[in-house]
Order: sequence, then structure tokens, then C-alpha cells
Amino acid sequence: MVSFLAAYDNMTINSNLPLVASAATAQPLYGKYVNILGRRMCFLFATSSYIVGAILCGAAQSMVMLIVARAWCGIGVGAFDSLMKIVIADHIPVRYIGTYQAVLGVCWGLGYLVGALLGVLALALLFFAIKDECQSRKLLDNTDWVGILSWVAAIVTFTLSFSWAGTTYAWNSPIIIALLCVSAVLFVFFGTWERRFALEPIIPRNIFTNRSSVLILVSAFFYGGTFQSLMTHVPLYLSVLRREPTMASNLELLCLVLFACIANVSVGLIIVKTGHYRWAIRLALATLVTASSLLALLQTDSTRGLIVGLMIVTGVASGGMINSEIRLTVLPLFSVPPIISLMTLADLTGGITGITISGTVLSNRLLDNLEQMALVGVDASQVQSSSAYLWGLAEPAQSQVMEAYMDAVHMSFWTSTAFVAIAFIVSLGLKAYAMRKRIETEGRSMEDRSFLVVELNGETKRYALEYIYGVETTGTELQIHYCKWSLATVKYAVDDKESSSGFVSKLQERIHRCDNSTTRVYVMLNPAAGGGKAREHWEKIVRPMLYQAGFQASNVTVSLTAASGKTRALAAQTGAAVLRSAAQQQSQVLVLVLGGDGTVHEVVNGLSDAWDSRQHQAEQTVPVYRVGVIPSGSGNAFSLSLGLDSVEQAALRVIQGHTREFHLAQVRIGQGPDDAIEWQTTDTPRVFVVMSWGFHCQIVSKSRFLQQWLGMGNQRFSWVALWLLTFLTQYRGQLTLEQARQYNQETHEFDTRKDRRVLSDKPFTYFVACKQPSLERGFPIAPHASPFDDELDVVLMREVDKHQLQAAMGKVFQAASHVDDPRVEYYKTPELLLRVAERAEVCLDGEIHNVPAGGVVSVKMIGPSQGEPAFQTFV
Repeated sequence: MVSFLAAYDNMTINSNLPLVASAATAQPLYGKYVNILGRRMCFLFATSSYIVGAILCGAAQSMVMLIVARAWCGIGVGAFDSLMKIVIADHIPVRYIGTYQAVLGVCWGLGYLVGALLGVLALALLFFAIKDECQSRKLLDNTDWVGILSWVAAIVTFTLSFSWAGTTYAWNSPIIIALLCVSAVLFVFFGTWERRFALEPIIPRNIFTNRSSVLILVSAFFYGGTFQSLMTHVPLYLSVLRREPTMASNLELLCLVLFACIANVSVGLIIVKTGHYRWAIRLALATLVTASSLLALLQTDSTRGLIVGLMIVTGVASGGMINSEIRLTVLPLFSVPPIISLMTLADLTGGITGITISGTVLSNRLLDNLEQMALVGVDASQVQSSSAYLWGLAEPAQSQVMEAYMDAVHMSFWTSTAFVAIAFIVSLGLKAYAMRKRIETEGRSMEDRSFLVVELNGETKRYALEYIYGVETTGTELQIHYCKWSLATVKYAVDDKESSSGFVSKLQERIHRCDNSTTRVYVMLNPAAGGGKAREHWEKIVRPMLYQAGFQASNVTVSLTAASGKTRALAAQTGAAVLRSAAQQQSQVLVLVLGGDGTVHEVVNGLSDAWDSRQHQAEQTVPVYRVGVIPSGSGNAFSLSLGLDSVEQAALRVIQGHTREFHLAQVRIGQGPDDAIEWQTTDTPRVFVVMSWGFHCQIVSKSRFLQQWLGMGNQRFSWVALWLLTFLTQYRGQLTLEQARQYNQETHEFDTRKDRRVLSDKPFTYFVACKQPSLERGFPIAPHASPFDDELDVVLMREVDKHQLQAAMGKVFQAASHVDDPRVEYYKTPELLLRVAERAEVCLDGEIHNVPAGGVVSVKMIGPSQGEPAFQTFV
């Protein structure tokens, strides 16, 4: 129904540019918000917008009102083609889309005849026909308003410049030059913003990293320029130069439309049969090159048979241009709506460009011809603007002007030929994606609750259920998304629908612990982490994996954490939301962190702040924060202790849903005697990786300046360590360990006896209190530490020289043999108190905090037993 309506609207030519401009502006927005608001809501809005705009067009009393009304129509028309193909892609396998593309082609052709009668019926049916899959409007919180505004402004200025150039204003006029410059700047700004700063970009970045998707967009741009140019200047030739009646010219154009439908159906069916489609694009463009070239043979006295024949050739070429299959094959499923919208956008903007350029060529050629003829009594501007003036000229002036006009029309046809020739050349670079004629794999069984056994071309292949994160079904086809980014399509034997759904349910039950469709996900993304890789990890790996595993886009909120201090505040807001959900017994909530240990540190402290600042209620239970960590930063000690070797593996742990509680240590900094310490009331974080003082802390502290001033990477730590070894400093202080157990270097185990230890007789050279065994890959400084126990692992060296310290650090890399060095002391304790003699710095999970002379640092393990929130991570 909507296809009928869209085709009918395409017949409107005279006020087409306002419609094309607004439709082009709306394309990426529909591609983005169709996943947020749902297909039905977007369809209803688009259809309603078009119908209202059409009514206003009929009631227009001035050209300004008509232009505004057509622009409003464009907001609706901009969605029709894209949304129809998005809905088809939702429900139809790529292999069979050619059939439905053919049906759309038929509807498009018939829409020229009956489209207007079916518009209201389409609106009524849409309300019931499409299920509204949108479950929430919360994704609107991440709306990229900067991107939207810059995009709209860029398209409007671009369209105005091409609309006015050569007609209202000369191409070299200041206003046209200014509009082109402004649009260029806005497009550059839009691209930069979307690439580097936008959290949820309107146009996904992965579209432009695929060669075929870029080339198909370019070919669609030039194809749109050719088709719209021909659809503008062929009617001009028929009605002005041949002076044919409206009915006759429409019938000749109808030949183009009908044969376009026939070609569309035929090509679609052939693609379904063969499973290949690259040939269709190339053949269609090559044929259109030929057709537009042959149009230059037309003369004012050409026979109707020649005209109809050329219309048929042009229609066959236009109808054979099918891009749906390749654009849906070269990109993952979550990118289907944006790429479809971009295809329509490319076609529309190409149409604007093609009409303007070919129209300018025609106009300039006509003026040049008339100037050379220097005919007396002939006004060139009147010839351009009025067909009545042209027809009223006396002979032989009329024949001469007609000849000059025909030559100008030929030049416009040659311009169209150049456009489509570029599209054809571009299409030669498309990568071949062949669709199989039959399904060659068959699912046989699930073995030992660990593997799915598949037979592929006579060979048995086993997929570990642990690494399957997504399952989709269409009939008896089963698509299995594997963690190594492979996709297996299997055919499984079933007796009926009930047994089919039972098999799939059993498979989903084994790969997913729980239903993720209602889980609320708060993503804390540090765009600077890992040299900017965190954003790429989210868009290309983590997000598609989550969506394929059943998480809903409407339940995902993404927050950037780049600004200093912003992370902890954002995490506190998230923690408050988790507390509200727990109090109201709503759906499960998890916090997903993409960054390094520093980002995780800020998030954990922010979540704790939410609990600390709550309104105390006696009946309020201690919350459980589920925190998933995606290792995207330069420091990933926590991920290392969890055994996470890759981003995919970390995302898979979140999907599988197995959690385990990890413990934090509360840090307080104060000053005063032991029996009257005044503690700081602010800026006292929890730590979950390391607290250090002395040599290790100074490495972290001094390295900050090398990163800030010189932009050095991780190698800065080695340079600073070398400097500190050269000028080794001893640090005086007193360390008290409560309920401590010391590592016995003879038995290689910790003593079972717990006692209080006070260490103050020697100055300290090296001191770390760890919750993670390794502070970096291959450096297990506290090999027996665990994030899951309630003790700190304290490793220290006292009054050693640089050679002894260097030797001990070298042993860390040798299977952690440093713990057996007699100069190394290793303890486990739930609480410690450090009093420093001189003004000092301490490192708390990478953050540097100042301690005054004689100041005290308290580090104590905390958890739910102390009334603190419980933290769980995915294992």
C-alpha cells in the first residue's frame, strides 16, 4: 500500500526539489530512529506527514505555500522506500529478497495509476499490520542532536545552492558560492563529529569501512542523478519540442515504467534462482549507458516507434538496478536500516545533483546556440522560460530555435550518460557475494551439553556451546553466531513446528543462562581508552554481540566518560537508578564498563557513592551491583585476573550471565595521633586493584607528566623506573597490619596464624597492597592475590639498594619467583594502617593522592557484612 502511495507521489514533477530536499534530510534520521521508535511508529508518522502535506498542496494559494507543503510531503516520502525495504529485511532471508523486490517494483508501477486511491487505506492497514517492537523510548536520551542539526543544515544549504544555481542566481554569484562553502564546512563538521565525538552516530561508522558498501552508495548517487535527469528532460523533449498532447506523452512514459516493472520482476527472480546479483547491477548500468546515449539520437521529427523503443530500453535498464541484496549482504544485521536509508539518500541527493547539473548544461548550451544565431526578435530568456513564446515564433525563426533547443537537450542526455558511466565504472569494484542455492549444513545433535554437532559437506564440525552467543531461526534454518565472528547456517530436521521450537529453545537454554530481553544495560564508555579503541570495540564487537544475544537496544543507555570527574558522577546517577529498580523489584540491571582500570575504579566508586548518599530507610536492603568489564584501556589488571584475553570473550561472559562477588578496600586519609585521627570526609575512594607508596607510586606519579607533555605511551613507565632506580629513595614510615598472615618461603604457603604486625624499624623502598595478582600482563607482583577474597596482598622491600631492587623486580617476570627472595616480605591482611614520616604521595588504582607529613592512610576490606553494597562481575 505504501509503495502504491510513494509511486503516485513520484509523478509530481513541477515542485519536486523541495520534496527531494526534505526527503534527503530525513533519510538518515529514519534509518536511526526506526530501531528506537519502531517500524510501525515511523511508518505511521511518514504516511500521515505525506497525506497532510498532500492536502496542503491541494489547498495552496501561493507558490510559497506550495513549496512548504511539498517539503512537508518530503518528510513522509523520505521514509517510504527505506522503511518498506527495512521491514522486508526484518522478515525475509537475503536470498529471497529479490522476489519481494520484484513485488515492490510492480506496486511502484501500478502506483502511477491507482496510488492516490490507496493512500488512506495504507495508513489504516499500517496500524494493524506491523507490530510495534519498540519497548522503550529511553534511547531518545542518547539522541545526537548536534549531528541532526548539522546534517539538516548541510543538506538544506546544499540543496538550495543546486536549486538556485543557473536559474535564480548565476553559478558564480556570491550567494551560490557562499551556500556551497557553508554546506561543505557543515558536511566536514558533520563527518568529524560523527567520526570522533558522537556517542550514537546517525550514520554507523562501519558502513564506510566496507569497500562494497561505499561503492554501492557511490553508484546509487550517480544512478539517481541519471534517472532523475532523464525523468526531467525526456518529458521536456516530448511536451515542448514535439508539442505532444499530455495523454500521448504520458503513455510513452508509461512504457518506461511498465518495462521497468517487468525487468525488476525478472531480475529479482533470477537472483533468487542463481543466488548471485553483482551481474544485475553491472548489466543494468551498462544498459542505461547505452540507453542514455541513444536518447541523443532523438530529433524533433523522430518517429513514435523510435521514442517508444528507447523508453523500453531505458525502462529495462532502470528496473534492473537492484541494490538491496548486496547492501544487506555486506554488512551485519544491525546496520541494515542505516545502509538502506543511506542508499535512498544517495539516490535522492544524486537526483538533485543530476537535475541541476544537466539543467545547467542544457540552459548554457541553449543560450550559447541562440547567441551564435543572433536571430532578430528572439528573446533567449523567453525561450527558456515559456513554451508558449517558443511556439508563437514565426518561421523560419521557430525552426532554428527548435534546432538549437534540441541540441541543448542532446547535451543534457550526454551529461546523464557521463553520470551513469561513472556509476558503471564504480560497480566494477564491487566485491562478489554469492548466495548458495541450497543449505549445505545440517544440525545433528547437541553432545555432552557442550557442543552442537554439524555436518558440513560430509564432514562433521563441532561448535562449542560456550562460544555461541546468538541464535536466529527462519523456518527450519538456524543461524548460529559464534564468538570468533563466524556465522553458521544449519538446517535441522523437525517433524512439526512444536519440535522445531523445542530444539531451538533447548539450544538457547544451553548457551544463555537467562532471558536478556528485559535486562537494563548502562554502558560507561571511555572514548580515550586504549588510544580510542573503546568506541570501536563497542560499535563493532560488543554492541552487535549483545543485540544478537537478545539484549534490546531500547534498554541500553551509553554514557561517555571522557571529562575529568564526570565518570564518577555518571556512575552515581546509574547507581541511583539501580537502587530504584531494586526497590521497585523491576528488571535486572547491569553496568558495562569499556575502558581500563582507571575507568572501572571511577565507576565502582560512583556506584558506591549512590549508596552512601541514599535516603536511609530501615527496610532498604543492601544492593547488588553487577559490573561487566570490557578490557579496552591501557591498564587492565582486573580483566587479567578474570582471565579475559579479548573483548569478545569479555562480552561473551556478560551474555552468559555467570557472576561472582568481588571485594573492595576502603581507603581513608587522615592526620593526628592514633587515638584521635581526623579523617578526610571527601575524596576517599574504594580501591579494587592496588594501593602503593614509595617506588611504585612514584613511577605512576612521574609518568603522568611524560604522558601529558610528551604524549608518551606505556614506555614512559620504563623510563621513569630507570630514573628512580638511578636516584633511589628510601621512605620512612610505620606500617601496621591487622590479622596478618606472612608468606613462608620454606613451605611456599601462608602461615595459618593471624597476628598484628608493626613494621617501623627500617625505611621502605618498595610497597604495594594488591587485590589483583598482576598489575600488568606478565608482571605477577602478588601472585596469590584474588579479587574474590577479603584480604589484601602486601608485597614490600625495606632498606634495599638499587641492585637488590632491580634483581627482585626481574624475578617477578620469572614465574613470580621474587616471593622466595629473602629481601621480599609478603603478607595477607584485611586491614592496614600506614603512617608516613614525610609528606608523601600514595597511588590508589592509578590516582595520586597527597598525604601530609605524619599523615595516616587506612586501607580496610569492606563488603555487605559492613553494610556496603555487593559488587559482582561476570566470570
